[in-house]
Amino acid sequence: MDITKMLPFLEGEEVNELAKRILESENGEWKGMQISKVLPFLDSEIVDGLCRNSMENGQDYKTFLPFLSNKGMHEIVTDVMEGKLAIELDAMYPFMSKEDIKRVFYFCLEKEETKNE
Repeated sequence: MDITKMLPFLEGEEVNELAKRILESENGEWKGMQISKVLPFLDSEIVDGLCRNSMENGQDYKTFLPFLSNKGMHEIVTDVMEGKLAIELDAMYPFMSKEDIKRVFYFCLEKEETKNE
């Protein structure tokens, strides 16, 4: 049986259980399945948490970006701007709302002006 083919038909509880097994594995795989295959089927709050955890632990978080909720992305942008989270935002631009891109743009302008004074 190929669990990957079942994913679109599983309920949230089953998808969450699968994600848990993948994340708890030593090599980031469970029965040959990686978290990237499960992300489209996970609840957005769980994806937000996984992404945030990866960022805070210095792990690769780019796999999560297409699946972040708008709220999760907004919170990350805010935390970076407030100095609470130290990550580069460049890879996140394609997934940001226009509002967040505008906020980052003006933040960068202010930062450069302060730097040059």
